[in-house]
Amino acid sequence: IVIRFKMSSTANKKSKKNSIADVSAPNYGFRYQSELVGLAFLFLSLIGVRYHEPWRDELQAYLLGRESHSLSELLYYIRYEGHPPLWHLILFIQSHVIDSITITQFIHILIATLTVYVFNKYFTLDYKLKILASFSYFLFYEFNLIARCYGLGILIFFSCIALYTNVVYRKQDQHIKMHHFITLGLLLILLSLTSVMGLIMTISMLCLIATDTYILYQTKTLSSVRIRGLLIITLCSMISISSSIYFIKSEPDNSYPVSYTKSLSMEGVRFAVSKVFTNYFPILPNKDHNYWNNHVFVNDEQTIGFYLGSILLLLMLFFFLSHSRVTLFFLSGTIALMAFCYFTNMRPYRYSGHLFIFLVSSFSLVEFFKKEKTIINFQTPAFINTLAQIVFTASLVCNLYASCIAYYKDIKYPFSNFPEAGEYVINSKLDNYAIMGSSDFIVSPLTYFTNKPIHLPESKRDQRFMKWDGSRRNANDFNDIISELNLEVTKHDTVVLILSTPLTYIGPDKKTYAFQEDDINGTQIHMKFINNINSINIVNDENYYFYIANKKNNIK
Repeated sequence: IVIRFKMSSTANKKSKKNSIADVSAPNYGFRYQSELVGLAFLFLSLIGVRYHEPWRDELQAYLLGRESHSLSELLYYIRYEGHPPLWHLILFIQSHVIDSITITQFIHILIATLTVYVFNKYFTLDYKLKILASFSYFLFYEFNLIARCYGLGILIFFSCIALYTNVVYRKQDQHIKMHHFITLGLLLILLSLTSVMGLIMTISMLCLIATDTYILYQTKTLSSVRIRGLLIITLCSMISISSSIYFIKSEPDNSYPVSYTKSLSMEGVRFAVSKVFTNYFPILPNKDHNYWNNHVFVNDEQTIGFYLGSILLLLMLFFFLSHSRVTLFFLSGTIALMAFCYFTNMRPYRYSGHLFIFLVSSFSLVEFFKKEKTIINFQTPAFINTLAQIVFTASLVCNLYASCIAYYKDIKYPFSNFPEAGEYVINSKLDNYAIMGSSDFIVSPLTYFTNKPIHLPESKRDQRFMKWDGSRRNANDFNDIISELNLEVTKHDTVVLILSTPLTYIGPDKKTYAFQEDDINGTQIHMKFINNINSINIVNDENYYFYIANKKNNIK
């Protein structure tokens, strides 16, 4: 792999010096690469988002913003979300200006496009590798077409790296200004307020800055201007980390279904290490619509994935050890993300995809600092360096292929049946009646269309979005749902019941039949099945079955 280093003509006229800090920003790419790649990225994203149906997690964040009437109310509602408020704040502003989830999707792809622009313009990688990374599964699909808080965090993270490498580190002390440090500190605060992953990326940036500061101290080149700047960054970091932890910490009665690992578990270790392999090489199934959050080796993730992940982790560790400015940055991010997977057992790619983001960022920093002083005088064998570069390139190629699969499948299949269900409710004027629904987290996003609460039997209350507090119960059986429906019919006479699974009964012949119409014994309810929306969808469980329940004419 050939990685070219080009200095600008202005820098070539200066006296030749070894330090990268003495030259202007290197140009790793062709003219207007960042603009052309950004335009291509935006064009393909606009096509992709046209066919991407938003799903419940995207709607949950949106509804939290839309249904909050003040900032204090928004901050109160997100206590059970496990996320800091920055993305919700953006949605709060947007939804009160233009109430449209489509606008949210466009805002998100603009954020992702700007991320790719910053990456191509300011990161130090061969232009071919930057193009591959730009259209990787995580940058182009997972953190682009799916509008969540994670894409915003990657934009700020890349901006922090670009600002630090191209301004704060590069400038001579007499040219650096305090506002550069203030800007970097504010970016770190914003980064930590995006998500748990944003907090991890903030800590990794601090590790990079700390390593560089230590080298400056050891070489007696740590100037007073940089000391003052570091004090600003330290203050901002204390604010960012403490505020992020405040929002992330779980409420005592949080009912979100997470199976935390509370003791040493080798199964958890195997799962966490396997994430290195499945995120560096997201080999998606290519046979049907079940590609999202899946992997060809998903059934063997605890075995094959663990061994391959261990090999990749050791390879990258040896590679980065000879680039000690980057070692702590890479290790802190990677280990923290693996620890998150270990303790939460979260399988979806959105929780661990930042392992790939750290890999790309670390390789770029290695190239940037390749001529600079190091802390550890460790020379990685040449074959390790070559192998690491090959694996990195293979990871980018694999990510590009996965991105193509996901992009094509998202266009071919509905990502979610939610929009079709919502349109059916409005077109059939079902929103004129009281609505009750279960499972709550699948049905509650329909309030986006109804603009009124839906009664949720899991918490026995009317809601406009999910509240994961202690009054909610994870499951309801048929009797619980009918009992709650009976109370609602008593109050409203007619109630629309929306379920995520169909009502069935066992006939005299011991066979299972779908419920169509009947009086419900022991209640005041006469109920009729009216429609279902259960076409193949990528999320796989967002199906809707509609029933209408009335009071019996003659109640015995």
